[in-house]
Amino acid sequence: MKKILILILFLSSVTQISAQEIEFETIDYKAFNASLMTGKYKDSDWRDDPVIVSLKFVGPFEGLKQTIVRNNDSPESSDITEIIITNKGLLDDSVMGVKYELSLKRTNNVWLIESAARAVKCWQGRGHSDYSPEPCK
Repeated sequence: MKKILILILFLSSVTQISAQEIEFETIDYKAFNASLMTGKYKDSDWRDDPVIVSLKFVGPFEGLKQTIVRNNDSPESSDITEIIITNKGLLDDSVMGVKYELSLKRTNNVWLIESAARAVKCWQGRGHSDYSPEPCK
């Protein structure tokens, strides 16, 4: 019993240490949403997929690894979703990685961005080592 309690305490402390609160920089998305509804993308089929909309918004990926996580508001209704895109190993001399956090809502079968934010992680010796809105050196 004592071993189980010690293991539980250890795992909870590891979880608390590894959980990192990230500060993000807000990104303007209004022009992109306008292009989804009335601009050059208004007839594009991919507007009904929030992951593709998110990837179009953040732009092309040039790096080593891209991770995409989608979290729906609820399993019954998926009209609101959060997409987290993490790009690592970038071909940049100062920025090692970029993390995007996007919130989208389906309106008239088109996924529109409701909020967008970005944080960067620097290569060693080029600034901060955690994701932050602060620029790298």
